[in-house]
Amino acid sequence: MSEEGVNKEDKIQIGEISSLIGTPSSTLRFYETHGIISPEKNIENNYRVFTPAQSCNILMSRMYRSYDLKLEEISGMVTTNTHDRNLEILKTQSETLEKEIAKLKAVQKALDSYIELCEIAASLQGMTRVIDNPGYYFIGNIAEGKLKINSGIKTIVKQWMEHLPFIKYSVRIDCSPKAMQEGDIGNWGFSVSEDLADKYRLNVSAPVQYYKPRKCLMTAVRRSTASFFTQPEIQQILAVLGNPESAIPNELYGHFLGIEHSEKEPAYLYVIYLPIK
Repeated sequence: MSEEGVNKEDKIQIGEISSLIGTPSSTLRFYETHGIISPEKNIENNYRVFTPAQSCNILMSRMYRSYDLKLEEISGMVTTNTHDRNLEILKTQSETLEKEIAKLKAVQKALDSYIELCEIAASLQGMTRVIDNPGYYFIGNIAEGKLKINSGIKTIVKQWMEHLPFIKYSVRIDCSPKAMQEGDIGNWGFSVSEDLADKYRLNVSAPVQYYKPRKCLMTAVRRSTASFFTQPEIQQILAVLGNPESAIPNELYGHFLGIEHSEKEPAYLYVIYLPIK
């Protein structure tokens, strides 16, 4: 039946159609602003009234929205598009969802790894374990307590941070006798594993530094401050790690894991690694 042939009795008001197809009146008004429906107005009471054809537009729009399509696309799909054009939009959306699912799976994998690391760290204070650490890239933006900010570093950090949660806030500590004597408090910045840097085509040009895969001794520390590591802290970490003969001289690095709150002060959790030969 054409719109012109619709009986007056076939036209229903906004509250009635809202109940009939389970769609809030606010959603119907929103669809109207996007051109998905164009209800008439009853000249007697100025209420919106809807025809069976508009009901079909609403029903299909709700279904298309469930596929996460944009309202701008849906408007054309229910008002002007050909069958082939609608199929083209649906196939494109399927490809988009496939990419989003892959991204979510990667994020879930990263989250599971983070949970596992937090659980390990919580039980590892004052203890060590041997692990195989992958190769990774590191860019420092705080050294010797001073900000190292230039256009090159800013560009790289900005690009890397668009790929959270695959980027870690990290620190590299020179624990050589000279550095300890001079009170070196570490080089702070960001790190990313070699495989993820390749996968996401991250900028790893200078001043980014590369560190090859290593077997490491791992420990964890809870700190009462968010500021730089102190010499006593570093010495305590080295004492826990034991500084074995197989250790790579003067190298410590670690990642900031999180903040924990108790009845007292917040604690800052780190995992620390000592590369070994």
